[in-house]
Amino acid sequence: LKQRHASIPVIKIKKPSMAFKLKVKTTLKQRLSALCTILMHIDDSWPFHDPVSESVAPNYFSVVESPICLSDIKRRVESNEITTKEEFADAVELLYSNCLLYNGEFSVLTGVAKVIKVKCGELISRLTNV
Repeated sequence: LKQRHASIPVIKIKKPSMAFKLKVKTTLKQRLSALCTILMHIDDSWPFHDPVSESVAPNYFSVVESPICLSDIKRRVESNEITTKEEFADAVELLYSNCLLYNGEFSVLTGVAKVIKVKCGELISRLTNV
């Protein structure tokens, strides 16, 4: 608040930020769906976008009991099967643990899955409930 003259105050008003507008106008469902899209844009995350096939990963379904990919997670968010931040984080944890189980600790894929999991944790902690 500046004063030009002793009796006339001058008030500067800042324009509301776009982040504020998005925060106000989006639901948790929309944010979780957007979060999934962000995770899909992580470098080298493409192997986790779509379901695994036996032709690419032999015996995968005999090793992994509950397969999941980022497309599955997004579909579950959009169909209200995943409705909380915790359920979303659990689904991403399952993606990571499946990769670890099938590929082993030192696989490049497991490294990428870990990056997805860590990024998810960072972003989900910043989401507020509606």
